[in-house]
Formats: sequence, C-alpha cells, structure tokens
Amino acid sequence: NDLLLIDHKLSEKQMNDKQMKIGEETRKSLALLSKEEKETFFRDVRNIFQSIASYLKLNLPLNNLFLRDLKILGPSYRSDNQGIDTIIRIGRFIPGLLSSNEIDLLSDEWLMYSIETIDDSWIIKRKYNGLDGQEYIEHHEVDFYWHKVLSIVQINGYPKYPILSKLVKNIFIISHGNADVERGFSANANFLTEDRTLLLEKSINGLRAIYDGVEFLGAGSVHKVQVSTDMIRAVQKSAASYKEELLKMKALAASQQKESDLLQTVETAELLIDEGNQRMENSLKNGDFTDIHAAYTFNKSGIEKMKAVDEEMTKIMDDVSAIQQKRAHAEREQSRKKRKLTVEPVLIQDENIYCD
Repeated sequence: NDLLLIDHKLSEKQMNDKQMKIGEETRKSLALLSKEEKETFFRDVRNIFQSIASYLKLNLPLNNLFLRDLKILGPSYRSDNQGIDTIIRIGRFIPGLLSSNEIDLLSDEWLMYSIETIDDSWIIKRKYNGLDGQEYIEHHEVDFYWHKVLSIVQINGYPKYPILSKLVKNIFIISHGNADVERGFSANANFLTEDRTLLLEKSINGLRAIYDGVEFLGAGSVHKVQVSTDMIRAVQKSAASYKEELLKMKALAASQQKESDLLQTVETAELLIDEGNQRMENSLKNGDFTDIHAAYTFNKSGIEKMKAVDEEMTKIMDDVSAIQQKRAHAEREQSRKKRKLTVEPVLIQDENIYCD
C-alpha cells in the first residue's frame, strides 16, 4: 500500500543520470552526443520509466488486502502482533473452506504456532561467503518450511495444526501467475516450425514429454540427464512400437474403407428392396400378378445383401474394437513407462529433500 503513495514523478524519488541502468553500448554512444542530446535522451528514458511505473501502479493488485495478509505465512512474521487477526481474515476470505467453528479454532492454532520451537534448518537452507567476502544466507522455499511445521504431531500422534494445515495447503495451490502456461505455449511454438507444420498431436505431446523430462531431470540441460537402463530400453523399443502403431492404423484404415464399401452395398440392397416393393404394389393395384415373381426376386436379393452386410459389419466392429483396445493398452503402458522415467525420479528427489 505504501507503494501507491509514492509519487514517482518527483525528482527526489528518481535516480540521477549516472545511477540509471542502461546498456554498456548505449553508455559508450552517449559520449558522441552533445549536452542537449544527452539531456533529451535521459528525459526520454525517464518518461519511459514513469509510464511503466504508472501502468504497474494501476494494474498490480497493490491495494489487495488478501494478498497483503498472505505475508503472514512468512517465517519472519510468525510472532507478529497482528498475526491472529490476519490469519482469521484469510480464513474468512476463502469461501466455503472453513466452518465457523474451524475459524474459532484457527486463532488457537495460530497462537500455539507463534510460540512453537522452530528449527533454524527449516528456514535457512545454507550460509555461504560471497566473492566480496560477506556472508550470505539462502532460505528454503516457504512450502518447504510449512511442510515441516504442519508435520508436527501431538503426543497422541494426531496433527497439531489440522485447521491451519487445511488453510495453508489451499493457499499454496493458488497460482502465482500464468508464466508456466506461457512457457508451454512458447515451447509448442518452437516445435511447430515452418518445416514441421504437419506434426500430429501425438508427436507434439511426445516432444513435450521429452522437453519436460529434460527440464525435470537435467535442469534444462540434456547432458545432465542421468541415462538409466529403462530409458535405454525404451529408446530401443521405440521403433518397434512405432511400426506396431502404424500397422494398427493401417488396419483401422482398411476397416474404415471396408465399412464404406459395405455402406454402398446397403444402398444397393435398399434400392432392390424398394424396387421389389414398388413392383409388388403395382401388381396388387392393377390386378396383374405377372410381375410378382420379379418383385419377390428383388426383395429376396436385397434382404440377403442386407443380412450379409450386417454380418460383415459386426465382424468389422469386433476387429476395430480389438484394435482400439490394443492401442489403449499400449498408450497406458507408454504413460506408465514415461512416468517411471520422468515423474517418479522427481517425486523421489522431492521426497528426499523434504525428509532431510
């Protein structure tokens, strides 16, 4: 809220020309400008910064009470005098999460939490000396800290902070932004280059799986990914799996073509039956039964064709169902193997981190 009170257009709130962060090449080029041109340049830079600041003040939720209250979840605010009132406001803000009784108990849990003995290792990840010789502290992420706090149990083995746990976990699932989604769109755009516009959805998903696997297992670097025996086997079997999928797709295409041909046969059979019925109707209407035999022949031929088509269609549907079941089974197996190769190592790594 204090940021909204700052008048960024006041000269005393701004850096001087020497303090402004500009590119090195730009700074070198300034030496070639006259005094008036330099003043014009820095005035334009200030106007740009002022426009950015005005936009951020207008659009950022700096006056959002709920977001300001969330800072109470930081370890340093544990003993804040306004902690109980703040956590109660947070509990009331999320609709339908806590009952009235739970909100009353929430204040008691926060009071116990505020006097809880907290191990520094839950907050501080490491201490190290920088290149300047000063000591720096690297802190754990806030979810790591709360994982430790919410793991505290009572003598009877029950969680010590059940209501607080419910509230904190629901707060932590709130997205911090859409950066991950935007990065996903960017990754897809990189895959779909001008010479790869015909990629199937399945191919794109495969590329994304590889991309995400490298991000998780190698921190974005392929050479850092630990190659396991299962991964090598999966690659060795990929060509065979692809050929098997092609055969299944060809079988499906053949079945679809056969189904299309049978539909044409159905149309022919319907024409024969219609012709037979028409001749039968004309014979009965005119009292001339010489065409009855021809009508019977048309009807019989049409019915036989319909029966044959029905049997053939049943067989085709059974074949298609069998192929689809095989494909579904293969996809489940591939998903299971992908999870084993990518997700499970990450989960194990995270579990080890939280257990340390």
